[in-house]
Amino acid sequence: QERMRRVDDCMFTAFDFPDCGQVRAKRPVSTTPLQALNLMNSPFVISQSKLIAKRALTESKNDLTRTLDRCFELLLARHPTAQERTAVQNITSKEDLFLVCRAILNSNAFTFLE
Repeated sequence: QERMRRVDDCMFTAFDFPDCGQVRAKRPVSTTPLQALNLMNSPFVISQSKLIAKRALTESKNDLTRTLDRCFELLLARHPTAQERTAVQNITSKEDLFLVCRAILNSNAFTFLE
């Protein structure tokens, strides 16, 4: 992918994205609260959460259990555990499905390999 020099991507700046004007053999690695806030409030993450929720609803024909399973399949490549299913069903009954997708995108299970 082509990238313009000296144009920083606001989302990746919090994730130790290298400055295009500097040459580095190795970039630093860090985990900070700013990264979590960036992911939670990023317009990109919010829009992707809405698209994933819409896709899961369409593919599962609006069946809540199948929809939640599909969200987990799309984001984590697995089905939810019994505990996750209970928690997510409680949230989904009160809130929009995209918030569930947004929470999964911000979870450790999505961010880190186990």
